[in-house]
Amino acid sequence: MRNKTSQSGFTLIELIAVMVILGILAAVIIPRISTITSGAYESNVRNMYGLIKNEVTAVATKAAMTGDFLETYPDPGVPGPGDPVAGTMNDPHYYLDRWVGDYDPDQWSQIQKDNIYVNSNGAGAYTATNAVLF
Repeated sequence: MRNKTSQSGFTLIELIAVMVILGILAAVIIPRISTITSGAYESNVRNMYGLIKNEVTAVATKAAMTGDFLETYPDPGVPGPGDPVAGTMNDPHYYLDRWVGDYDPDQWSQIQKDNIYVNSNGAGAYTATNAVLF
């Protein structure tokens, strides 16, 4: 009688091939997952910025329709309460630094617009004011 030896299992080459394939898949999938999460954070920030901008527009529209006026902010170069040095207000990012604090200057910018005419008292008298746009 012949003695049958049944062998089962994988060879070393098969195991190495599977490990190489899994390594390639991991190298491709992991960066895509991290890109998706960072894209989600960026999308969330953009959505919040849009919501804030819409809310400011809604408040400004309501104030314009009711003849009310919006909160005013100090002119650049004129020290306000808590501002020890007038020169700090000439900084191009004065308002962003004061209101936002930690922000990415590549994503946010501040523009000073002078002599924007608004109806500040609701009586039809238009006066020149300054505006800060983000």
